[in-house]
Amino acid sequence: MAQDIPKTMKQWTVSGSDGFDSLKFSHVPVPTPGDGEVLSAVLL
Repeated sequence: MAQDIPKTMKQWTVSGSDGFDSLKFSHVPVPTPGDGEVLSAVLL
């Protein structure tokens, strides 16, 4: 079943080694796959 591709996705980034203080949550643009790559969705 085909689905519309969203414009943004949720992302957790680790910016250091300070445990939970290094985590940053953000919404970022969905990347465009290049040649030989695929875009997959993780459903939770």
